[in-house]
Amino acid sequence: MTPVNRGEVWWVDTDYGEKPYVIVSNPHRNRNLSTVLGARITTSPNPPNIDSIVPIERQGTVVGRVLCDEIVLISKSDLKRRVSNAFTPAQMDAVCRGLGVALGCP
Repeated sequence: MTPVNRGEVWWVDTDYGEKPYVIVSNPHRNRNLSTVLGARITTSPNPPNIDSIVPIERQGTVVGRVLCDEIVLISKSDLKRRVSNAFTPAQMDAVCRGLGVALGCP
């Protein structure tokens, strides 16, 4: 399988069809386990205005917001295709802040 890297956006096969997710798990985990952690990206035009929902710039064909409070365990076999290269460091910093809010971490 193609290596999976933190910050990449992948289309993931879900019970509700394919959805875009950004990979948020660390590189060591991504290399050594058959699963990754992902946060769903929504294209909904009216999400709630909370700090755990992070707007992102266009990533390949995906534009929208990362739902940092919707982290899921994803089997690598459910990763269908990479949408884009990894988020920029500034984008991942924003996602990390959103994850901290979602998890109640300072």
